[in-house]
Amino acid sequence: MTKYKTALYITFFFISGIITMSTMKISANLKYVASGGIHFDKPWFFTLTMFMSQTVMGLFLKKSEKSEEFSLLLAPKKQKKQIPFSAYAFPAFLDLFSTTLADIGLLVFQIPATIVQILKGSSIIFTYILESILYKKLGLPRKSRRQLLAVVMAFISLASVGFSSVMASSSGGDSKKTDTFMVSVGILLVFISQIGHGTQVVYEGYLLKGADVTAQRVVFSEGVFGTAFMFFFFVPITQMLKGTVLGEDHIDTLTQLKHSPILVLLTVLYCIGCIGLNFFGLKIVIAFSPLFKTLFEGGRSFFLFLFNLFLHYVVSGKLGEKLCEWTWLEGAGFVLLLFSFHQYHKGTGETKDEEKQLEASV
Repeated sequence: MTKYKTALYITFFFISGIITMSTMKISANLKYVASGGIHFDKPWFFTLTMFMSQTVMGLFLKKSEKSEEFSLLLAPKKQKKQIPFSAYAFPAFLDLFSTTLADIGLLVFQIPATIVQILKGSSIIFTYILESILYKKLGLPRKSRRQLLAVVMAFISLASVGFSSVMASSSGGDSKKTDTFMVSVGILLVFISQIGHGTQVVYEGYLLKGADVTAQRVVFSEGVFGTAFMFFFFVPITQMLKGTVLGEDHIDTLTQLKHSPILVLLTVLYCIGCIGLNFFGLKIVIAFSPLFKTLFEGGRSFFLFLFNLFLHYVVSGKLGEKLCEWTWLEGAGFVLLLFSFHQYHKGTGETKDEEKQLEASV
């Protein structure tokens, strides 16, 4: 993969992430006449929409795989492992678990979008632990001390961001004042969700390593399983639990979509963002490693923060996020997170040098 293509994938990965987060938050902040002025806080709907949008990748499968076959004809022949279709069920379930929990924190417990995005960087901790245990199977180098230090710094940065969010909730750091307890629970849910996400990216990295499969097929296959899980299990269950934190009124969702063109537009944009986020995320996994995907996810928080400031101060005071006395702590946590990413990348180079020296001494 060329440097130009890699940079392009990372750029679109950033843009896709901003689109998904922002469209969800805008949808939740607007009131819709069809529902009697109730906010569209529908985490299960967005999870279902994400999986359904992934199945759209099936339209591009034949073309992408023919291109892959042609490139393989020109390259030296290597025996590549085949992945059974059933293998995609596990990462699809992990995606469902992590996405829904994070969306509940964002929409139901009203955590600012930037905070959710930064907290998603906590998957670096779980990804690091799994990669440290499974590095031989994944074909990755052993972790260095610098990388361990980077993970510790990332944890400290995330703790400071979480604390700033709790303190800012009482002063209206988001577009509206929220309950401190609600924000605290939401932060916990987002943190727990990243256990599933970290496991998912490591598992996908293992699947893709030396496999005869394209990123399009992975996205499509997980979309099929995720859509099936939602329709056959979670949509009926959450409909029965409507009125509770874990429930959702799906009939009301359809009513709101029917009477709101703005909501339909936001949903379409969200679908486009989901396709890009999953596709370009897998490209990053292939080009680097599963952990680097989690690093870039934390890195796009800065751009999301700027976009939310633009929404609040330029578009509408009801949208986005506003500056408050705790914003500096959030910024400091983000800077420390970026520094931890840089140190982790440096540690990767040190590990490779150590392995070369060890091979030379044998």
